[in-house]
Amino acid sequence: MIEIVRADYLHPRHQADITALMKAYALDPMGGGKPLPDSRIKKL
Repeated sequence: MIEIVRADYLHPRHQADITALMKAYALDPMGGGKPLPDSRIKKL
């Protein structure tokens, strides 16, 4: 079963999950196909 939750940007688990999703998207051809720079990841 899929559960949809609203992300809480202050919750450590949510922060990690959002970062992982953004990294995965960036590596996909639709996201540019390149890893996000560390400087950009820190701003997430």
